Amino acid sequence: MQIDGSDHHWFEERAPACTLLVYVDDATSRLTHLHFTASESTFSYFEATRAYIECHGKPGAYYSDKASVFRSGKAHETGSSVTHFGRAMFELC
Repeated sequence: MQIDGSDHHWFEERAPACTLLVYVDDATSRLTHLHFTASESTFSYFEATRAYIECHGKPGAYYSDKASVFRSGKAHETGSSVTHFGRAMFELC
């Protein structure tokens, strides 16, 4: 499952800019889940992923860009460079 977010003025002048989180089936290129949210954050991905899993079940894998929600360039105080989102997805397996 490919996941990504896009900040944009989706509703023109009728609402403030927001982020659309998109879940795309990597095998079929089918849009499987769309989620509007205030920003591309860990908690926004938690909300969207929960809704995706409740509707479609757990995917085999997630593919993402290098946004800080998914990738950390430095090790935390625990010595791990896994993000909160990465750790939560690992726990689902």
